[in-house]
Amino acid sequence: MALTCQELIAIFGDYHSGSLAVDLAVLAELHLLGCLECADYLKSYEETIRLSKIAFASLDDGVPENVARAILQKQTGT
Repeated sequence: MALTCQELIAIFGDYHSGSLAVDLAVLAELHLLGCLECADYLKSYEETIRLSKIAFASLDDGVPENVARAILQKQTGT
């Protein structure tokens, strides 16, 4: 049984995270070896994840204290 492009795209998240069953992961690998479009799509998918991690990394730092104070002042009118 071979995977179609649509079937592969539907499981990209699990494929990328390594959480696919071994038999399904093998089918995904075989498809990627023979389908340049899906291989390119996977590269784009991985690049999107990489860039998202960079873009949102600063959100883990929380809101700067001066921003929170400015919002509270606007809400209370002080």
